[in-house]
Amino acid sequence: MTKISIELVPHAAEEITCELKGIQEAFPKVNTVNIPDIVRLPTRSWEACGFCAPMLERDIPHLRACDFDLSKAQLLHDIMAEYKFDEVLLVGGDFFEGREHFDTSTVDFIKFFKTNYPDVKVYGAIDPYRADFETEMKYLKEKMAVGIDGFFTQPFFDLELLAKWIEALKDQVVYWGLSPVLSAKSQAYWEKRNLVNFPKDFVPELEWNAQFAADAIELIDKYNSCLYFMPIRIPVVDYLNAIIPKSKILGSLLR
Repeated sequence: MTKISIELVPHAAEEITCELKGIQEAFPKVNTVNIPDIVRLPTRSWEACGFCAPMLERDIPHLRACDFDLSKAQLLHDIMAEYKFDEVLLVGGDFFEGREHFDTSTVDFIKFFKTNYPDVKVYGAIDPYRADFETEMKYLKEKMAVGIDGFFTQPFFDLELLAKWIEALKDQVVYWGLSPVLSAKSQAYWEKRNLVNFPKDFVPELEWNAQFAADAIELIDKYNSCLYFMPIRIPVVDYLNAIIPKSKILGSLLR
């Protein structure tokens, strides 16, 4: 396996740096985080990455295409000038009432970055559940056509589906996502909001999620691919510590 990233919630400076310090104390080899831009929180993804940057080799902010008018791109240029990011993850972004949005497509956003910041690595998103395989793959090829450097996926919960996608994208740089779902309420949210079709044997408990993650890591490692963890509603250290007894691969990569 080549690289691992941890997704962190964009809290304010003291909270997110304290969390990252705890992760690094438990897992000294952690050197990369990716940080989403969560509209309901006051800290933007690029600000949170700025807090973490002194502690890391790599910090990757998520930037939402709908937040930027590419014909008046001063805000974007200001962000890149101040933070000097080497890598970014570009997503479409959801619209929220009462917030200004722009009709910037993700493909145009990628094209803009590759034109204006040719030395920056640009990642796009893969969602294996929002559409059928062929439709999502067509969308990915549009991103590839404008120079995307790699992808981060939404979390997988099905090994067969994961294997299908890994084989299809074995020549691409992909960070395969894993996230625990630990309650019936959370499972219902993923099914309704993210259209996830959980396998029949799925149980919303840490034991099932840890074993699935271990099995997924073994599969991902066979392709020497990349991995990222998105631990929602559980501390990062607790989630990873639940997986490590089941996965020698993960233990060797983190400690």
